[in-house]
Order: sequence, then C-alpha cells, then structure tokens
Amino acid sequence: MLAESFRYPLADSDARDAVAICSGLVLVTLLSLRAARALWPDLLALVPAALAVGPAVLFAGYLGRVLGGDSATGTVAFSWSARSVRLGVRVVVVAAVYLLPAVAALALTAFVVLNGGGMLLTLAPTLALLVTVAACYVLPAAVTAAGRNGLRSGFRRSSLDRLANGSYFFAWTVATALVVSAWSLLTAAQSATPAAVALVVVFAYAHVVGARLVRDGLERSRWEPA
Repeated sequence: MLAESFRYPLADSDARDAVAICSGLVLVTLLSLRAARALWPDLLALVPAALAVGPAVLFAGYLGRVLGGDSATGTVAFSWSARSVRLGVRVVVVAAVYLLPAVAALALTAFVVLNGGGMLLTLAPTLALLVTVAACYVLPAAVTAAGRNGLRSGFRRSSLDRLANGSYFFAWTVATALVVSAWSLLTAAQSATPAAVALVVVFAYAHVVGARLVRDGLERSRWEPA
C-alpha cells in the first residue's frame, strides 16, 4: 500500500501532469494570498483573495477525485471541468464544517492561555488536541462520501462507520504525517525563492500521496458511504 501510494503521482503521464498542474494551482493560490496580505487592510485586498479561491477549489476537487476513486480505475487525470469545480466546493464545505469544532477548541485554548485560566490551562490544550484529531480522523471518509453520493452523504453518521480499523488507521496516520510535514516545510520556506517553488511541488505531491493512501485504507476497511 505504501509503495504504490508513493509511486502513484509519478505512475504515468496523466498522474505527472496532474501533479504539475496541482503545483501550479498551489503556487497561484499562495501568490494571490501573499498579495492580499500585502494590500490589507485596503479593500483592494479582496481582489487577490477572491482570485485565490478558484485554484484552491480546483486543487481540492482533484484530491476529492483521487479519494473517491478505487483501485480498478488507475490514475486520475486532472480535469478542468465544472464537475471538478463542484466536487472541489463539496470538499471545501465538508472540510470547513468538520474542522469548525477543532478551530473553536484551538481558539478556546488560545483564550485560556492568554488569560491565565488556572485549571483550564491544563484541560484546554488536551481537549483541543482530542477534538482536532477526531475531526481530522473522520474527515477523509466524510469528503469521500460527499464526493460519491452528494453533500448530504458527507454529514450522515452511517458514512463514518467502519473507521475503527487497522488499515484505515495506518493509512490515515502516514497520510497525516505527510500532509502536516508538507505544510510545515511550506510555511517555513522564504517566499519567492527557488526552494519555495520546489516545496510547492513537494506540497502537491504529498497531498496526492496522502489522498491515495487514505483511499486505499478505506477500501481495505470495507468502508462504504451512506
């Protein structure tokens, strides 16, 4: 499972082209957000911020297609179709809803730390960690369900069954480590440098590998969307 997933983004010309396009989409998104940050608080900052939405949604849509495939379909070619945009919107919406409790828990932790919350100072970080891990653990299954059967499927309790499985846990753990490492490296890199551009490619590659890993984990756990 591991070897196949790491080879997946380079398996054929369609997969390599998809990684290249995804890298370009990530780069455009980052440059647009950088421009928005430079213009803030001027209202003109909304223009590059809005321009960042399209590439981000297309990238999310491709990851959703990789997650929603199966071992019989082979590699997934990138598509500029309206279907990819719709799928990307589903991925973003489901991710936003499932990660909202984690964001709220982290915000609460920051509030407690800044205000010296006594006993809560011990409990809040632990609570935030548990909520974040739980949200991230079920998120891939919810995204896959939404991609296959529609947005409502991603929010059904039955779409989250059979996730207490060794194959899925292993795939999710490796995929999470890859994605978190990619985000950390990209955040630490200096912008507008060759190293940053190379890390954008690594970032896209790591996300595609992670999506393929989780897909294999879901298949091996015999998970089915509601």
